[in-house]
Amino acid sequence: MAMPDRETFRGLTRQGNVIPVWIDLPAHGESPVSLFQRLDAGDTVFLLESAEGDGEWAAHSFIGVNPWLVLSARGGLVTITDAEGTRAVQANSLDSLHEILRAYVPIHFDGLPRFAGGAVGYFSYDTARLLEHLPEIAADEDAIPDALWMLPGEMVIFDNRAQRVMLMHLARVAVGDDPDTVYALAEDRLGKLHALITSPVSPKNSVGAPGAATLDFRANFTRADFELAVESVQEHIRAGDIFQMVLSQRFTVETDAEPFDVYQALRAINPSPYLYYLRFPEITIIGSSPELLLRLEGRRLTVRPIAGTRPRGATATEDRALEASLRADPKEIAEHVMLIDLGRNDVGRVAEIGSVRLEDRMVVERYSHVMHLVSSVTGTLAMGLDAIDAFRATFPAGTLTGAPKIRAMELIERFEPVRRGLYGGSVGYFSFNGDADLAIAIRSLSVRNGTVTFQAGAGIVYDSIPLREYEETLHKASALRRAIEVAHSGTVA
Repeated sequence: MAMPDRETFRGLTRQGNVIPVWIDLPAHGESPVSLFQRLDAGDTVFLLESAEGDGEWAAHSFIGVNPWLVLSARGGLVTITDAEGTRAVQANSLDSLHEILRAYVPIHFDGLPRFAGGAVGYFSYDTARLLEHLPEIAADEDAIPDALWMLPGEMVIFDNRAQRVMLMHLARVAVGDDPDTVYALAEDRLGKLHALITSPVSPKNSVGAPGAATLDFRANFTRADFELAVESVQEHIRAGDIFQMVLSQRFTVETDAEPFDVYQALRAINPSPYLYYLRFPEITIIGSSPELLLRLEGRRLTVRPIAGTRPRGATATEDRALEASLRADPKEIAEHVMLIDLGRNDVGRVAEIGSVRLEDRMVVERYSHVMHLVSSVTGTLAMGLDAIDAFRATFPAGTLTGAPKIRAMELIERFEPVRRGLYGGSVGYFSFNGDADLAIAIRSLSVRNGTVTFQAGAGIVYDSIPLREYEETLHKASALRRAIEVAHSGTVA
């Protein structure tokens, strides 16, 4: 039976205009991936997953289908597609998404997962141009949308621990709507979802034949040019212009591999706290980011800068030695301290006075292939502000720009040959209830018309060794490259 029942639903329509209606089922051996493959309908869908530091899956995975609204932005043009059609206006994408979210008054139910409806999508790094006046030097080569967001009409929420599945319809109630009619539609949509996930037909296997050609990965820097760029950045550091800057390079490759195969390979190779597969008509976004941009739960705002990396050791003894090396590395420590200060400044812009705290300082977090130095900065969001305001204050992350942030961004425009696009942007959700959870778009790629694009960077400081910084970008890009190779070969498990 659907929850809430029809009579309760009628009463709730007087309190809000978006009401989750759901049924709860046993998983019967399904996984988030197999459910996604069963429900793989339409060109605008998403899958959000999370692997915790110990390799275990986080509590819930989220699948979204049948969006009732999609927002796309490019430059100053925002396009909205919904039941009324498609319309384009000259607008700021942040303002437009803000306005859309504020139109909904959700009904809250105790016991539901932390995300139960809202907007899922991404902002590109170049959204920063809405927040700061930046020079226009780098080529706009990729030309992907600056923002793409969907509001799903239905979600499938997989409880990884209880092995249960929640099918959810987001019922919208407009003025004058008959509650019984709206509820009947919810029951109908849930029934169709239920039929799809319980069908005896095996889920579609997207893995195709091996790719016809050898992959040709291309970078937009040669090693020599990257090292020269590092040295040029260091001249600005020595002159006192900046303290640190993240310099990145872009990789592209053509493949006929299915994008979802790339996602499956990536989640196996590089499980991370933020795993995402977002398919839009224009582009598919795939990622396994380890790093939070911001999380807002109630009024509690959190940012978690990551700076400092070592590979995992082959043995426990080697692992401990690598941790000790990381903790004792003056370059890594100095870079991390600068980014803690940036995080404090960003949170302080929107937090209540006196509420900003450093809760964790340079904790070593271990993942499947690497360990990182991580700190947590928290604050209480000031009254009158919301998640979009918090985003404006913290975006882009200092860990992807450098310090001071604005001057570093100006120099990025000068030293990187093309605009960043997805890299250094943000992927995640803004919930109808006001919460938000957004990852930094690193270890991420975009797929469009068979071309895969991804990027990786290194933090340049006073005593950086140019060759090592170049090699760091290759190391950070290696999991993405391997995932593409596996998918292209047709060997996804």
